[in-house]
Amino acid sequence: MGTSFNENFKKSFTKLGGNVVFQESHAVGEVDYKVIIEKIRNQKVDMIFIASYGPEIASFAKQCKEADVKFQIVTYQGFFIKSALESAGYAADGIICIASSFDPYSKDSNVIKLKEKLKEKYNTDDLNYYLAAHYDGTKILLDAIANGNITGADIKKYIMRKKTFKGLTGTITFDQNGLASIPLKAYKVISGKFISL
Repeated sequence: MGTSFNENFKKSFTKLGGNVVFQESHAVGEVDYKVIIEKIRNQKVDMIFIASYGPEIASFAKQCKEADVKFQIVTYQGFFIKSALESAGYAADGIICIASSFDPYSKDSNVIKLKEKLKEKYNTDDLNYYLAAHYDGTKILLDAIANGNITGADIKKYIMRKKTFKGLTGTITFDQNGLASIPLKAYKVISGKFISL
C-alpha cells in the first residue's frame, strides 16, 4: 500500500484499539505472494488489511487458500470490481470490502443509461465505482463551466462554495482543502457475491 495510506490506516486502527503486528509491501503487478504468506503464518494475525489493486488482492486470496493460511481479509475499493471477484473465485468468499455505496446493479435510470452507453461504445456493461467516479467528476466540471467558471481557479472556487454534489456515487462532499468524501459501505463476499453488511 502507499506510504500515506499505510500511516493513516495504522493511526486510525490503533486509535480504535487495534494492534498492528505485521506489515509488508509488494511491487505493483506482483503475482507471487508465497513468501509474504509464510511470514504471516508465523505471526498471530486475526485480520489482514490489503490496500492493493483488484487482481493482486485476488491472487493473494487464492494463494492463501492454497497454503491453508486462514485469517480475515479486509480490503477496499480496489477489489470491488467484477473482474477481481471473478479472478479470486472461491477464494473470495468471506472477504470483507469497504467500498463506496455506489451500486452498479441499481435500477436507477442514470445508472442504466450509463451502462447502455458503455455497452454501445465499448461493448461492456461492467460499470464499476471508478467509471462512475470519473463520470461524476466530469459532471461536476461541466456544472462549474455551465455556471460561468472557465478557469481552474474559478472552477475550484465554485466547487468550494457549492461543497456538495449529488452524483452516481452518492453525495460527494468537499472539505476546506478540496478533498472529496463519498458515502462508504461494508460488504462481505458470500457465494461469489458482494453482500451489504
